Amino acid sequence: MEGIWASTIRYRDGTFYLITSYVQWNDWGPKILLFTSKNLFEDDWNDPVVIENPANDIDPDIFWDDDGKTYMAVAAGIWISEINIETGASSKPLKVWNGTGDRNPEGPHLYKKYGYYYLLIGEGGTELNHTATLARSKNIRGPYEGYPGNPFLTNKNTNEYFQTVGHAEFFQDASENWWAVALATRSGPAWEAYPMGRETVLMPIKWQKDQWPVIDQVRGKQSGPLPPPNRHVKGSGPFANELDELDELQSHQFRSSCYFGGHRKRRCLLFLRQDIRILQISPSRVNLTADAVFKPDKDGLAFIARKQTATTFNYCGIINLSIDNSLTPHLRWRVEAAGKPDYTLPEANIVPLPEPWRTQSVCLSVEATKNSQYSFSVALVSNPRERISMGTASAEIMSGGSGPFTAVSQQYEPNDDISSAYRKLYPYKTVKHLSGVVRRSSSTAMKLVCIFVVGSVAVAQQVYIPVKGPSPQSECAINGSYATATPVYSYREFSFTQTETIRTATSRPAPTTTRLFAPPYASLSSLVPSLTTTQWGNWDPSSNASATDTGAPYGNASWTAVWKKVTWTNFTRGIYSTTVEPTAVPTSELILPPPEYLMHRDCYKFPADFMLGVAASAVQIEGAIADEGRTPVHMDALSLLNPGAAPDYITNENYYLYKQDIERIASMGIEYYRFSIPWSRILPFVLPGTPVNKQGLDHYDDIINFVLEKGMLPAIVLHHTDTPLQFYSNISDILITPGTGGIGYTDSGFQYSYKNVSYEDAFVNYGKIVMTHFADRVPIFWTFNEPLLGSRNGRSINTVIKAHARLYHFYHEDIKGTGKISITFNDNFGVPRDPKNPADVDAANHFNSFQLATFANPIFLGIDYPASYRMTVADYVPLSSSDLAYLKGTADFFSIQPYTATVVSPPPSSSIADCASNITHPLRPYCVTQSTTVHDTQWNIGYRSQSYVYITPTYFRTYLNYLWNTFKAPVAVTEFGFPVFGEAEKELKDQLFDSPRSQYYQSYLNEGFKAIWEDGVQWIGAFAWSFADNWEFGDYDQHFGIQTVNRTTQERRYKKSFFDFVDFVESRRQKE
Repeated sequence: MEGIWASTIRYRDGTFYLITSYVQWNDWGPKILLFTSKNLFEDDWNDPVVIENPANDIDPDIFWDDDGKTYMAVAAGIWISEINIETGASSKPLKVWNGTGDRNPEGPHLYKKYGYYYLLIGEGGTELNHTATLARSKNIRGPYEGYPGNPFLTNKNTNEYFQTVGHAEFFQDASENWWAVALATRSGPAWEAYPMGRETVLMPIKWQKDQWPVIDQVRGKQSGPLPPPNRHVKGSGPFANELDELDELQSHQFRSSCYFGGHRKRRCLLFLRQDIRILQISPSRVNLTADAVFKPDKDGLAFIARKQTATTFNYCGIINLSIDNSLTPHLRWRVEAAGKPDYTLPEANIVPLPEPWRTQSVCLSVEATKNSQYSFSVALVSNPRERISMGTASAEIMSGGSGPFTAVSQQYEPNDDISSAYRKLYPYKTVKHLSGVVRRSSSTAMKLVCIFVVGSVAVAQQVYIPVKGPSPQSECAINGSYATATPVYSYREFSFTQTETIRTATSRPAPTTTRLFAPPYASLSSLVPSLTTTQWGNWDPSSNASATDTGAPYGNASWTAVWKKVTWTNFTRGIYSTTVEPTAVPTSELILPPPEYLMHRDCYKFPADFMLGVAASAVQIEGAIADEGRTPVHMDALSLLNPGAAPDYITNENYYLYKQDIERIASMGIEYYRFSIPWSRILPFVLPGTPVNKQGLDHYDDIINFVLEKGMLPAIVLHHTDTPLQFYSNISDILITPGTGGIGYTDSGFQYSYKNVSYEDAFVNYGKIVMTHFADRVPIFWTFNEPLLGSRNGRSINTVIKAHARLYHFYHEDIKGTGKISITFNDNFGVPRDPKNPADVDAANHFNSFQLATFANPIFLGIDYPASYRMTVADYVPLSSSDLAYLKGTADFFSIQPYTATVVSPPPSSSIADCASNITHPLRPYCVTQSTTVHDTQWNIGYRSQSYVYITPTYFRTYLNYLWNTFKAPVAVTEFGFPVFGEAEKELKDQLFDSPRSQYYQSYLNEGFKAIWEDGVQWIGAFAWSFADNWEFGDYDQHFGIQTVNRTTQERRYKKSFFDFVDFVESRRQKE
């Protein structure tokens, strides 16, 4: 996978130009090389000019415009820069096209015809989704419009014999006919056996003025204006489709179909002995490994290789044997594979070498009798009918695209270090092609004792590449002169000429219309029959007043009794007891702070409909926990179980300050406000048939309307760590004790029931009430937020996924809602400590699948729980086929809260399986070692926060790729944030200037839209956590907010990161 990549030849004014990229895999930084020659067929190419490569990319193409300017195009993502072919200087690259949205836009080629610049690229990778796409523009710098029928060339989703068609190129022949060439494989739609690898196919093109070119798709033998056969051409080598029976020793020069690979460090010779016409490699043991197992070292293996140029062939290598009688010679045949092959390897075969053969010449044969199988045999040269069959192997093993290296090999194993291997007469006879396309492709190396060698490139989340020296400079001057120039020093009159731009945040515009996402409640009320509403007062433990309606099952006395079941220590109230009307945010507060200086340059845009939002949860911001009919939730009692923990009695008093908070959020230009509604504010008595709290409904109805009035959109979470306390028989049940087999950190009670009504049924009833009342104005609902962290056992998981699915079907099928429904997961992305270590990779996959696939497999893919979950949670509830059918597709997008990455490796003293079966194991439930240092560097994975979060933007991009490609759904980040270390101890001005948090958000967003444009990931939104510092489950010192909160006055102030978060997206948002 290193060396020369993607060469292009061009001809201009009597000179041939060859431009290519040279890649060293352990030091990524491709070099662009430009060679020139006056004679394409002779070995007189000039030394290359190294072209500056500021885009740091590959697949170069060279293009001359009518004004004489020279341009270079590179990929991935298509960049164009002007170059100087004499000096190698390059201008700053401009990204002109990202293809049609498929993955891996690469392999660009530029042409100009009839006043248009045409850009032809490859997309979709190099496998079954491979395509060629086309765009054009009147200006070389764009904008480029895509061909209306894109992909321009492809065979994907067809039953054609030719597959993987893509990476095309146009050219004109001497008669000015236009043609295209492209890569393809002869595999059929099954794409299993294609030992010729990627081959070149040829198609005619019709190109008329002002029209897009018209190409014949690849369907087999092509017809077109081919010139008559002419063997009077320059150069040497066999013609395609001619009888190919070669004696390689007739000249010193290897034919073009052959290749000699040398050992990188140890001396080896390859020479022709003219006296006996034998090719000799010496010393042979250096070159052709004689170990029992074929394992060439890291410096390579010397070999002679012959390319496979026909679908069926036979190939014979002749060895002159002279074996000492004291030895026990034998023939050994085996198939070996590096990596993890997904096919069955044939068994090895050992056959004693017949004694009469030990002093004769033998022919080691490889024969492809059909395109799906190779046969190996050994025969006497003097009597070819005396043949020993060694074995057969499927051509599937030899099949690969651009990644794998495959070879059929035969190896001679001498028994001492100094003996030489002698070979003569390398006949390779083409039998036939199964189709008329020929490309010199897979290599066939000849060594004795027939061995298959199969290697592949492993792909992991990250690779640690050891290099020395300083980091490469990211941007340089166009002409590169500063690398060697001498500075010129001079004096001038000093003056304060530095300028600062003063910009002001842009608030959300007032709406002109209100979009509806479902019918209003009046039309949906029949879906939740027999609803009654009432209201209650505020509970105050210091009051001597008592309710008198003791006989009413849902009166004030019963409501107060719910609160009195728990002794609330040091219960306090806030400074507000009624809704505060908002005031406009002063302009002075909306002036943007100085920008971050050292940030990555970028050219990308966020899609126009990218969701930019802020998030919060009721239990962490509302306070007023005993006001206006609310009954307690399990998180209210957390401080009673953890001595010293701060309670949630007051928090941010958002329950009364919500209008001011919404005013401040809208003034910053945020589009989405994501908040949760506590179950116990809507149904204080929890169960179906109990009265609905009118004050609760009115409160959230007013929040929704005020959000819309301010030009934003509301997004509602139905459960965010706030289960009604009535589900618990004892508040101690809220904590999950390590070593007892639990899953989460605290118990959200999903597995419980109350008065013989299951949590699932009660929650679905509550969800239906909220949806019918608010779905007309709310575009997004989430059923649960991070349910894994509140799950105790397998029944908890079962409750969550089935309650979620029921509400999804209710929303889309009964309400007929046109908005979206999802469920949000936690997972601080597990990355292997060393991605080259299979055990670390397995541990990371186990960690991620437990946290995500436990829910996402049935909900997104309709498949069973992952093995990581089933092997760990003994009481999991099995899912039937009808369950999976009902659950599949019950989320409209994938919601994730990827605050940071986690470095993962296996348990230090036991296996993952041993841990999973032992409920007392300290590493349960994930059964992996979690750390923050990568590989063996001793460096943290990123800059540390006040809590568990580290700044890990590159892993964020990898994570988006993982989610998109694993669960096949658009991805929304519904929470992410960074509590700056020690922020609570800082003065206010220092809290406001929170550069680490700005760097966190900007770097994550920067890597995120690389995932959109470079990786093809559909990332649809980002919600910052949180819009203000809040109660972090017993702690006010972890400041996740992008606003400060004065705990005495409840005054909010914008932090720098709020401006930077919004500005990064809005300054890069596409126009509608």
